[in-house]
Amino acid sequence: MMQMVHEIYAKGITLEEILNWTLRSQRPDHFLAGLLLRPHGNRLRYDKQEAVPLGRLIEGRYVTHRITDHCPGTECSGCPNLIAVGKFDQEVMGRMVEMGNNLMAWQYRAVPPLPEDLCIFRLGQKVPSIFTATHENLAWILSQKAPPFPRVRTYKGTEKELARKLEIPDDDYFCAPFETKKDLSLPKFFA
Repeated sequence: MMQMVHEIYAKGITLEEILNWTLRSQRPDHFLAGLLLRPHGNRLRYDKQEAVPLGRLIEGRYVTHRITDHCPGTECSGCPNLIAVGKFDQEVMGRMVEMGNNLMAWQYRAVPPLPEDLCIFRLGQKVPSIFTATHENLAWILSQKAPPFPRVRTYKGTEKELARKLEIPDDDYFCAPFETKKDLSLPKFFA
């Protein structure tokens, strides 16, 4: 089946606008948000201040987690991310908007730090509904219907072709596995 990907230059578009449209048109039910991991001796560590917003996002919605160096919108060079998978709904959308309605503010370097490169999807689909590369001011919406936003560039292809073009890992949660022998302590909210 043919699918379309709409690349959006997201500067000036609110997170609420993007998520509302995606929720109505795509009916996503899961999301990914992550923490950057940093090597420290024989361990991988995360910044506790960066973990606070992620904990708030997945509170009561946690499904599982992945350690990856590649997921939609994110390609790490040498340092993996700890990705939380959570159930997505209107309440989580509200939390996201409350935390930062400017999509480009969703960066580790923001004050307060927010998870970068959100990915929202419907479990079982071959491609996500939307994912972002906030440090590049870009978002991609995968949909048959064009979103009502300015500065959209559209590509067409099968889900498989688009997944390959956009380098989306073939995994239920779109995360490439990352193997490490380093120890990692998970945040308490990953229980």
